[in-house]
Amino acid sequence: MLLSAKPELTSPDYGFGFQIDRESNTAGHGGGFPGISSNLDMFMAAGERAGGSGARGAEYTAVILSNYGGIAPAVSHRIRELVSAVRRGQKDADARPAVTASDKAPADAPEKGAKNAPSLDGTWLAVSEKVGGRETGEDFSQHRMIFDGPRFTVKNGERTLMSGTWKVDGSAKPATIDLTVTDGGGDEHAGQTAVGVFELAGNKLKWCTAEPGVTERPKGFDTDGTNHMLVEFEREKKN
Repeated sequence: MLLSAKPELTSPDYGFGFQIDRESNTAGHGGGFPGISSNLDMFMAAGERAGGSGARGAEYTAVILSNYGGIAPAVSHRIRELVSAVRRGQKDADARPAVTASDKAPADAPEKGAKNAPSLDGTWLAVSEKVGGRETGEDFSQHRMIFDGPRFTVKNGERTLMSGTWKVDGSAKPATIDLTVTDGGGDEHAGQTAVGVFELAGNKLKWCTAEPGVTERPKGFDTDGTNHMLVEFEREKKN
């Protein structure tokens, strides 16, 4: 009853208290206030439709409670993408023929594409920053970029400025990097991606990125006449 649409009550897209999204096959609701943001998504089991009569319940449930205003929609969108990917993977696995011992790669076979995925894990200290070919004039002596698995964090001293997820393509020329903001950076950048290029040489790293939300990727490291940001880093030395 709660998850079924109520066309007889002129509510074809609502159950009792839950909004129905047929595209993602979810029932839920979201809301917020300055400084807080929340969302509930209940993903219907395969073969059921959100809003259909007699729905038995949810296969997955995602609850987002945030003390950042406006962040829940971006996180919800990402969760829906992940659930869709999991479901596609399950369908592919069901359709995939069984793998025999002879099909498996040798134990010492290198992971495909590993040589094209440079490791940025660790802490990087900013040594220069330019926007549009000009020094920013900011004190970046305490700026640190931390890569830890799939997550990145930007800090000024001990204060976190923003964090999110990242991915690179080392096979591109120049290599590319995408930084998706999930926390901090202001509400206007929540869920947006900064696309860029990077160059890694030993313990030195530099990258050039467009502003978050701009889809055109810089073609190189010359920022004159653009709003692109060029940052150079050195890897923090371990004690």
